[in-house]
This record gives sequence, structure tokens and C-alpha cells, in this order.
Amino acid sequence: MAAAVAPAHAVLLGEGAGGEPQPQQAAPAAPPSRGVTVLKAGWLHKLSYRGKGWKKRYVEVTDDCELRYGRLREGGAAGDMELKGIISLDDCDAVEVPNLRVDGHEGRFLHTFQVASSRSCSVKHAQWWINRDYYFAAIDGDELSSWLETVQHVRLTAEVEFVDPPDALSPPPGGLLGGNFSFVDRGDLVPLSRQLLISTHSNMAQATRKLAEGVQTIIRTLTEGPPPSSHGKGARPGGSVWMLGSRYDVGPDSPR
Repeated sequence: MAAAVAPAHAVLLGEGAGGEPQPQQAAPAAPPSRGVTVLKAGWLHKLSYRGKGWKKRYVEVTDDCELRYGRLREGGAAGDMELKGIISLDDCDAVEVPNLRVDGHEGRFLHTFQVASSRSCSVKHAQWWINRDYYFAAIDGDELSSWLETVQHVRLTAEVEFVDPPDALSPPPGGLLGGNFSFVDRGDLVPLSRQLLISTHSNMAQATRKLAEGVQTIIRTLTEGPPPSSHGKGARPGGSVWMLGSRYDVGPDSPR
């Protein structure tokens, strides 16, 4: 029986029908390190999202409260990593998971731990996750304890600050937030996963508004009928439309 590695409450933003990744705009590249310190780095095995296998990944825990994993580029030194994913640690739970069973890999890894994070992302697929559990395997018990201690330590000591643009520095020093948010003076403390998540939330807000407009328009059309035809007698130039559930005349002085 396979371990439950993809809990029902996990939510993927940017996933198509059938759960397969869909082409999207390229994920933002990681910005240059601005004084970020790597607290611990090394090789671990990471369980795939569907729980079907383990992949060897180079993992870093940084003092800006992130766990980053990927592959070292060919011939690259430690730190020259092809980034695969980022996990926010500032509100995560990290615990040892003894006797984790994975079909076809029984007994392969005996020292495993779970990182349950409410914010993470896949850089490769430009996918954003809310409430996802990650599983990693260490080579022995001592290494497992070392990783857990590091994750828990950085979680307890993390500081994150956000401000609205009027109170922030301008321009932002290499941030990924665009015009929605910016960095305060101590912007080095803003984790990359938080930056990516805020940008995603902005896109979600626009999509939610469009959905609400569509639903209200359908309801108003069903209860009051479609908007008047622009070709009828006495119709104003430009016609009429439903907008956010209300009818507005389209013209030079219309609220649209």
C-alpha cells in the first residue's frame, strides 16, 4: 500500500484537466542572491508528487526561510544549481516519517521526513501549490536529524515583511513582484516563494473577478432577460451590455 503523499487538501494552481501540467508562461528565474546565506546543503532523495518514485536532488536551506531543490549543472560546483522547486518554510511543519512505504521501493529508504508547507512552487512547470506535503530521504539517522534541526531552526527565526507600493522603495531591487508589491529597505528578507505567490494571487484576483462578472451576468439574463438589442427603435449609439450583473449603456459617458 503506497503512502498517502498527495493529500486531498493539496491545491495546484496551473494544473489542467486530468492533473497533467499545462504549458504556461515561463516561471520567473530566481533573482541573484542578495546576501542570502545557505545554512545547509547536500544531496537528498525527494519523493515525486504522485508518490511513485524517488529522485536525487541537491537541496539547500537558506536563511530567508526557504528550501530550494534541483540538480547541479554538469561540471558545476555546489551552489550552481538548476532550480526545480522552492518550498516556503516560515509556516511549515517538518517531522520524521518512520516506515514510509512506497510501492516498488520497499526498504530502500529508512530515514525519511516530511515538510508540509502552505506555499511552494515548481519552477520547471510554473505551478504554484497551496498546502502540499513533500517527502525527503536522508542517508542515515544523523543526517536526517541534521536536516530537521536546520528546517525547524530557520522556521523559528524567519522574518518576512510586506508593504504596499506607496511605502516601499522605488524601484524594487531586482524583485519579481512587478507593480503589485515592492521591497522594503530590508527586502533581502522577502523569500522567493512569497514573491511568486503574491504575483500568482494578483492573477487569481483578476480571474476571480471575471468569473464573478460572468456568473452575475448569467443570473441577471435568466431573471430579467438579455440586454436590449442595440438595433431596436430608440437605441443609443453603441448599444447596451451587461457588466457585473447590471445593464449599462455603452457610449462616451458610460461607466465602462
